[in-house]
Amino acid sequence: EAALRAWAGGAAPGNWTEILVDNLPPLQLGSKDDGLSSTWYVRRLQNEVAGYGRWNGLGAVTAVSDDGVFGQGTKKAVEAVQAHAGIGVDGVAGKDTWTVLIG
Repeated sequence: EAALRAWAGGAAPGNWTEILVDNLPPLQLGSKDDGLSSTWYVRRLQNEVAGYGRWNGLGAVTAVSDDGVFGQGTKKAVEAVQAHAGIGVDGVAGKDTWTVLIG
């Protein structure tokens, strides 16, 4: 528990999904992983989107590339997830989109 609290910036126990989402960056067209970090946010997004697509029967979403570059394919997949989840469709993976994907 101490390690989780330290990771969460000392936050009190609560909604860990919310704490995690608050620490994920918004991603949009042109975002890319730098290859130097162990936190590959775009790849994580691409994998979460593909998993959401498989779980919810969104065939085209499952084909999103896992390349660490937020291109047109990733944007369209994010938009499909947003539309399916009933949240604002803007192609940007912000807090609401991350919450849908990992919540």
